[in-house]
Amino acid sequence: MLDVMVATVLGADQILRGARRSAGEGGPTGFAWGRLPADGSLPEVAFTSGLLSRSHRPVYVVPLAEAFWLAWSDGPPCTSVRAQVHRSDVPSIRLRAGRAS
Repeated sequence: MLDVMVATVLGADQILRGARRSAGEGGPTGFAWGRLPADGSLPEVAFTSGLLSRSHRPVYVVPLAEAFWLAWSDGPPCTSVRAQVHRSDVPSIRLRAGRAS
């Protein structure tokens, strides 16, 4: 189990909870998950590769159980992920993607 998320007001501003990368063939190479902001909008999610690379690749974001979201991307293995919503009270969050076995 990578993470446990509970629908509660604690940590409600943590829109990005975790990220993993995979170097496997024929499947998604980046996963991220988190909480939906209070207004229920999906965050804007971006996966990046390398220290300076800002490569853009298609990212798929879906809501889960009206409180959470899951995102994935194909392409080169990602090294980090960023999630943001366009609200002043919720900061943009970036995480280094851990390697999935």
